Amino acid sequence: MKKTIITLMVLAGSISTGYAAETTITLNGDSSGNVQFTGSDTYDTYVYNTVANASVTALEPKSGGASMKTVKLNVAEDVTLTVSDYIKLNNKAITDVNGSITLADGAKLSVTNYIQFNCANGNSTYSTTGVITLGKGATIKASSIDFVSGQSKQSLTLNALFSDENMLNLEKSAAGTVHSQTLITLTSGIRNMGTITDSNLKLGEISQLHDLGYTNVGYITSTDKLEKGQYGLVYTNTGMVLAAKAIPEPTTATLSLLALAGLMARRRRRRA
Repeated sequence: MKKTIITLMVLAGSISTGYAAETTITLNGDSSGNVQFTGSDTYDTYVYNTVANASVTALEPKSGGASMKTVKLNVAEDVTLTVSDYIKLNNKAITDVNGSITLADGAKLSVTNYIQFNCANGNSTYSTTGVITLGKGATIKASSIDFVSGQSKQSLTLNALFSDENMLNLEKSAAGTVHSQTLITLTSGIRNMGTITDSNLKLGEISQLHDLGYTNVGYITSTDKLEKGQYGLVYTNTGMVLAAKAIPEPTTATLSLLALAGLMARRRRRRA
């Protein structure tokens, strides 16, 4: 059974603004050009929902600057969204901002230039939070993932799943074997977020691996940093890779212990 992950982002204090909850644009085969929201700035949340294969020039919530606080891009299962220029998930926010990209199982997002999580005025008192959630087999390709220089509080969290094939190989492989899966392909990495650390680049807990006893170590620079039974997010300027280092399969480990116990018992009987 396929599993689709949906990220729900709630901005504290949004009720007090008096704005309506959200407004939505649906992207499909009829979509084209620079797709923007129109009308007055009366919404807290702006949502792009991609329901069928679509090709557009750009996604930019609103020209001239809008006061939206949350912008979401959703791509449905097995759907491909192609953007020939850029994506901006905020244009000119006047407060803390949140941007999210959610790709269901098998969905693809291809962007020729950059994906930008904030395009605000760089006020250092504002914070920008980006969240990318990828279902099984979902991938992103882009030139870069951009934030805006001048802000000190910026972070990106990645939520993802291993493919069924990778999970099967991981469970069958010898202890210490590394299995990896490319999630995001980039040519210029993450820009304007300062030094990348585990405090601003985060990996959400992966239930598939957690349930098998694996530990999330978050951002790492290479798979060499992994110990047996750990998984993490390998980031370089060329992209982001989910990796895990195998531990013995529980059944195999149990059989090994039983065999050792039997051998020791036989030795004791012989000595007696």
